[in-house]
Amino acid sequence: MAKPELQTELPAGGPVATHMVFWSSLLLAAIGVLYAAVLGSAAALGSLTLPPGEPIESFAALDTIASAILLVVLVVGIDVGTPLERRPFSRLSVVFTAMFAVAVTINRFVQLTIVRQSIAADDVGDLRRFLPYDPRSAMFAFEILGWGFFLGLAALCLVPVLRGPGLHAWIARMFGTYGVLGLVCALGLILDSPVVSVGFLAWGAVLPLAAGLIAVVARPGAPAPIGGGLAADASARYPR
Repeated sequence: MAKPELQTELPAGGPVATHMVFWSSLLLAAIGVLYAAVLGSAAALGSLTLPPGEPIESFAALDTIASAILLVVLVVGIDVGTPLERRPFSRLSVVFTAMFAVAVTINRFVQLTIVRQSIAADDVGDLRRFLPYDPRSAMFAFEILGWGFFLGLAALCLVPVLRGPGLHAWIARMFGTYGVLGLVCALGLILDSPVVSVGFLAWGAVLPLAAGLIAVVARPGAPAPIGGGLAADASARYPR
């Protein structure tokens, strides 16, 4: 008995999704480079502290919110172009990425509003539990819950979606690496272990590099699809 053919046709939103994947990944990579440049400049000037002070702290908050939005756009774009047989994994990645975005944006919005305004008003009595970088802060736990646990799960779900030849294999490996480091980071916070610091390697280095590789694969005119079905060369598959 012949096996039924797997659905690989792309939905009508394919061309839009192609641009979503390319631009969101490109901007994610650019934000990662910019953040590294800001930290590097501060370190070179001797003004980098842990936790960082202003204006780096507010810049990090805006960076995180922008990255969360772009990651949601990226995984939705990948999901739209994923063949049916891989779509359960891409759909799970969308859900976990949305949960990540909620967790980290709560932290950073509180930082930009309640924390900043309370410090300005010299009302810091109960503020420690809301500081974004204090290991005993509830907001720090939200940050690790998002970047470590939820985005770690989202990254692992993308591994079977992004597998393929050449750069695709490297992208899949990098998301797998992120997933492992992210979950180890979350476990480190639960166990109150210094291993929590591996998470900063995941979202500070692995993620921007993976985003940059996706931008290369998904660039207009590139021959290979991303996500097993999303045509990077939209003009070839979707005539204007």
